[in-house]
Amino acid sequence: MKTMKTMKTMKTMKTMKTMKTMKTMKIIVLTLAFGLFLTSCEKEETIIENKVVGNWKLIEVHVGNEANSISTCNELSTISFRSDNTFYQDYKFLEIGPDCSTDAYNGTWSNVGNDYSLRKDDSTVLETVITIVNNNLQMVYHDDTEGDFTYLYEKM
Repeated sequence: MKTMKTMKTMKTMKTMKTMKTMKTMKIIVLTLAFGLFLTSCEKEETIIENKVVGNWKLIEVHVGNEANSISTCNELSTISFRSDNTFYQDYKFLEIGPDCSTDAYNGTWSNVGNDYSLRKDDSTVLETVITIVNNNLQMVYHDDTEGDFTYLYEKM
């Protein structure tokens, strides 16, 4: 009788140990699954936002459908999109004389789906369409009198 009671106790202890192990495994699996879920969501958002982040230099300018040759001053033009959603544009151009003139400003950028919005620090919203074409950044500004200006930048 004592042996039977001992065997039942041992069997109960073994069952309890198995249940405890299964409970621990469930917790581990659920924790890993939840962690993977959070990680996969975060990466997807980062990929969308980071397409424009970086430093870009001007390589082409088009007015309407015509390509304009860019000057040595234009070649110095850059735009930098930062991961904190700020940007800095430094546009160089030849106005009068041999020296380059500069039109530089800071602002913020935002991404809504595939569209980007630029706002200068003085709150001016820049009406522009930004796309990535063949790993180049294409910015199209619309001007009511002169038509569309397309600026093509390559990553530095």
